[in-house]
Amino acid sequence: MGLKEFTVTLNEEKRFELSIKLIKLGLPIWNEYAIKKKRLEYVDTVVGMHHKVDRKIITRVLETADNLKKKKSIQNELQKLKDDFNDPIVALQDLDWKIPKHIELIFYSAYNLTEKMNGKSKTSFGDEQLYLVINQICNGLSTSKKINFNQINEILKKFK
Repeated sequence: MGLKEFTVTLNEEKRFELSIKLIKLGLPIWNEYAIKKKRLEYVDTVVGMHHKVDRKIITRVLETADNLKKKKSIQNELQKLKDDFNDPIVALQDLDWKIPKHIELIFYSAYNLTEKMNGKSKTSFGDEQLYLVINQICNGLSTSKKINFNQINEILKKFK
């Protein structure tokens, strides 16, 4: 059974929990990169503006997801996250911000989890939003070579 088929067998709450668990595994990889880079920044080629990326953005996504599970109000933080993701996502798409593929996938998975918390249920290709998150973070984790497919599969088994 492929990842997509497995994911659709889970209810939405389990998919959300799995997304959080996997992104938490990606957080140390992101943090290691952010510390090594010292600065997460880029210059956009359209107007030449210098931008910085909040190195705590993925931590903030995970905290917001935890607060959502606890039924706390998250609207203010969701808006801040959306604003903080907007420019870097465009920069990645425009190739203005170049980062290693596994870091990009971890970043995108956190962004797409934020999109889910903002109410987006389907991707523009019709896939379920949390499947996209899970697919991206699994790819990011395995591409990082810090976590292998067997370890990811063990985590997935626990969610059956």
